[in-house]
Amino acid sequence: MIKYDKVVTFGCSFMNGDAIQDTHGKAVGGDFAPHLELGRLFNCKSENKASSGFSNERIVKKVYEWIESNKESKNTLFVIGLSELSRVMIYADRVKKFYDLQPGQLASYDDDALEHNARKFGISSVEELKSYMAHYIKYFYNEEVEIKKLHRMILGMNAYLNANNVDYIIFNSLSANLDGIRDEINFMSFNDNDYSGRDTWNDFLMWEMEHIEGNEYNDVTYRSPKPPYGKQYCNGHPSPNGIKKLCERIYKELNK
Repeated sequence: MIKYDKVVTFGCSFMNGDAIQDTHGKAVGGDFAPHLELGRLFNCKSENKASSGFSNERIVKKVYEWIESNKESKNTLFVIGLSELSRVMIYADRVKKFYDLQPGQLASYDDDALEHNARKFGISSVEELKSYMAHYIKYFYNEEVEIKKLHRMILGMNAYLNANNVDYIIFNSLSANLDGIRDEINFMSFNDNDYSGRDTWNDFLMWEMEHIEGNEYNDVTYRSPKPPYGKQYCNGHPSPNGIKKLCERIYKELNK
């Protein structure tokens, strides 16, 4: 059995336990996030560096920052769940901070969310922010280019982690695309003898919901964010059960 002194998780909301609530509707995802179950399985300390809405660039940035600031952990496992390809990390110069945007999901932003983001970015109006996001997708985003950028970024991270003697496992939480470099990195696939669909945690959970449970994803009855939780989902995010099964899969993968 592999021994680690700490497991550190990186990713977006799928790796952060988002959407899990208690019976009163209070967010309690921090009590169910994957790092806790992984720490239990590997019998070591754990830390969560995932957060809602993170882009892949932000996720990799967090990986580098953790290593640069680490002073104590000598035998660490990184568990990295990649995010949706069109998410983008920006640097808001007026407030001197990094943020993440989801231009590909502009239609899902309500007015309050747009106003909140515009204000924290130091942008003077919601219309300016909407215009930036719409123009980014229309004129500047190209999927093939972004896939190539992602591949180079992940290969560079792989070399950096190997140079620093850090074990890691990486997979797609959402629709990133690592086709073509999987054999060069420590990639975990959800495809097996039963599931051959798109290789993401989200798509795998949807498949399980339909083919194992016999329930439709669009039927919200089976995706309760409150106890008793949905078997695979809480609203549109992994449920405590879905998280537990992911961690068991990771543990099994690393102890083959």
